Amino acid sequence: MPSRLAIGAAAGLGLAVATYSWHLIDRRAAVTEARTGYVLAVERDAALAELDALRKAQRAAAAAAEGLRGRVAEAEAEAEARAAQLEDYRLETTVDPACVVGPDLLRRLRAN
Repeated sequence: MPSRLAIGAAAGLGLAVATYSWHLIDRRAAVTEARTGYVLAVERDAALAELDALRKAQRAAAAAAEGLRGRVAEAEAEAEARAAQLEDYRLETTVDPACVVGPDLLRRLRAN
């Protein structure tokens, strides 16, 4: 029959093995959890940085579009003014049917 000392030693050894095994399993779980947490934090930070960059690009594009709209409006107004000026000139100017430059037109051309 095994002695109490042998049973105690076997029980102690079994407890030590179980405790060490639990320690290894717990350590692996802690490392996995920490790694997952770090990866999630890095991915979140990267997504936030990308979102920030996209917002800045969107603001820059909106500002550029607004500037271009203003320039287009100015160009359209200038084109309308020039078209009106050209139409006024066309109405004020008489063209000789023989396509000969008259003295009036010649004097105006020389003045410019």
